[in-house]
Amino acid sequence: MGQPSFDVAGAVVFDLPRGAVRAGGTQIVCVPIEALAALADDPRVAERVGRAMGQAVGKRILTRVGSSNAVREASIERVVTELGAEFALAGYGSLSLQRWGRAMVLVVTDGALPDPLLHAVFAASLEVSTGQKVACTTLTREGTKVSVLVSSERAVKQAGDWLGSGIAWGEVLTRLQAASGVS
Repeated sequence: MGQPSFDVAGAVVFDLPRGAVRAGGTQIVCVPIEALAALADDPRVAERVGRAMGQAVGKRILTRVGSSNAVREASIERVVTELGAEFALAGYGSLSLQRWGRAMVLVVTDGALPDPLLHAVFAASLEVSTGQKVACTTLTREGTKVSVLVSSERAVKQAGDWLGSGIAWGEVLTRLQAASGVS
């Protein structure tokens, strides 16, 4: 896939005479984060809204990269660069990657999205851009910095169970690796 193809010029277009904002040709709206946080109070609504937000991100990545196959063949760093550009553009925060063996942990700094929305945005954007189903769970949250495990549904469920029982997130990743449950 070569170097990242994200060009910020024209990525968001404010058409003031028409009162419209567009990103990647799709009309969007600027919404206060408090409104999105209120949506997260209802898990079903948070899932639907977050998935719609993530699907738009995934489609824009596909438009730049060309195909799900090209995204899957790219380095994980390239995919995170593309996803991070979209996150920055939308105001979702600054994105980075941490690798823990085979585990992929995405870290959002200065993030504004509540966990239910963030999980749905990550999952949908990666599913649309790669054509593969993923799930997410928060490992840590410290203020506006959140670390999210992105993996299979089975691994994420197991991680959530362990985290819920009080096991530290580092140990959770170690256990997942030992069980070969991280994919």
